Amino acid sequence: MRRVPVSDATGSRPDRSVRRTESGRLMGGSEPRTVTVPTLDHGDVTTAEPDWCLGHVDARPEFRCDTGHVGAAHEAAYCGHELAYAALVQAPFAERGGRDVGVVVEMGSLSHRMGPTELRELANVLVDYAETLSGLAGRITTLRAEREGADSEGGA
Repeated sequence: MRRVPVSDATGSRPDRSVRRTESGRLMGGSEPRTVTVPTLDHGDVTTAEPDWCLGHVDARPEFRCDTGHVGAAHEAAYCGHELAYAALVQAPFAERGGRDVGVVVEMGSLSHRMGPTELRELANVLVDYAETLSGLAGRITTLRAEREGADSEGGA
């Protein structure tokens, strides 16, 4: 499955490091974390980095509108096959779509950033589908038991 892209629109992946600044406690509170990322169109850009962001250590230069934050992966797997992927995301300089925190979800061909309502709707669909799969498992168990019974009756 595809992951949130880290290469720029030209496909180049030059090696430039990212400078991160984490300030300690200040009187009356703490300063938010910031991160500086290299961009192709605006040079080095410094922005607030949410506490859930995994960082930008391997960041490659890209267009400012394509930079963003990605949180920890939440994956569903079965027998070593990845079925679904979800992670917190935010694109603070997005030119299309929202700039709010969302969740990117990938399932087969589904790769769509979602807000809370859409995410709950997707969760309901997945719960319903899980019940469907469980029902199918029960059905094939019954069908196999019936077949085995017919095989043993025919051989007697």
